Amino acid sequence: MDARAEPPPPGLRPGDEPSAAARGPRADLATTGGPSRPDPGADAAATGPVAPTDDDDAAGDAPSPDAVAPRTPPRGGKRRDLVVAARRVFGRDGYARASIDAIAAEAAVSTRTLYNHFGSKERLFAEVLTESATEVSDGFAALVAEGLEGVDRDDPVAVLGALGHAMRGHRGRNPEHFAMVRQINAEAGHFPEDVIEAWQEAGPRRVQRRIAEELERLAGAGRLALEDPALEALQLTALVGLRREGAAYAGSPDAPAEARRAEDAAIVAAGVRTFLHGRATR
Repeated sequence: MDARAEPPPPGLRPGDEPSAAARGPRADLATTGGPSRPDPGADAAATGPVAPTDDDDAAGDAPSPDAVAPRTPPRGGKRRDLVVAARRVFGRDGYARASIDAIAAEAAVSTRTLYNHFGSKERLFAEVLTESATEVSDGFAALVAEGLEGVDRDDPVAVLGALGHAMRGHRGRNPEHFAMVRQINAEAGHFPEDVIEAWQEAGPRRVQRRIAEELERLAGAGRLALEDPALEALQLTALVGLRREGAAYAGSPDAPAEARRAEDAAIVAAGVRTFLHGRATR
């Protein structure tokens, strides 16, 4: 074998460091700021983001959360487009069937951009779910505040009615989020416990705590007899959150807005009456 060293690239003297262009695209990616796998080896650190493969998008296979280490970009712009698109695709297709390619296409970005922002399908889903739950619970709190303006805060019928309309209103305003929630219920086995815990804390529990606060305040004013405010907040939610499926019902999305409002009012009023039975002190 000839052991002589290879000559340097044209234009370089012996001992000079080749430029990024001379090193080729593999080394150049290492200086772009793109994500990389968490140091599985020196070569991997130089390769930059890993392109999605068939394994990344296989139905039912949740990629490892450390498959790609994402950058921390400013929130907004393409990242926001990806969050909105992912919420829509996850709500429509479910987690297992939603593909990285479909989400990137929905957001009109490349799959590489998606991986640069989120790193893996699992991390994308976790962040989208938590951010969406936070937005929805923020909206619920705003609807409660709006509904309680000018209301006699010691009147259980008025206060519970405001809570009921806020609950129905925030569901109607966030159909894609609640479509995603229905998919979670159908695919619970796909999600790590910490993802479910973060979602519950950001959304459902926060909403229930706000409802329980009003129930406890009414109880403190002597207007309600309560035993377990947290449990009774769930009971109120079930009573006023009734949904009747099918286009024949006034609450259907296909029904005129006025008919939907009338049905919402009837369901909330009936739910409040049932809830107060045996609980109202006077």
